[in-house]
Amino acid sequence: MLKEKIARYFVEFTNSWNEILHREIERKVIEGYNKSFIKPHENFEEMEKIIKEMSSFYYQRMMNTASLLFAAGSIFISVIALLIAIAALFH
Repeated sequence: MLKEKIARYFVEFTNSWNEILHREIERKVIEGYNKSFIKPHENFEEMEKIIKEMSSFYYQRMMNTASLLFAAGSIFISVIALLIAIAALFH
């Protein structure tokens, strides 16, 4: 029962963040599309294809950035833990 409550809370909490992130990413993609093309494509299918490709690229870039930040943070925390352990050994 506690596991379900924790899982439900986690999903609800992350869902709101995901909605906000998704909305902002889509805003940036549309903004990038509008900057890239002075005149929007008259063919809606072509425009949709380009926006989908831009979205895919942007999402991948965001995932790569998030992974690198997570890795850097993990290394930083590990180094701090190592320094504390070394200090405790010689204290």
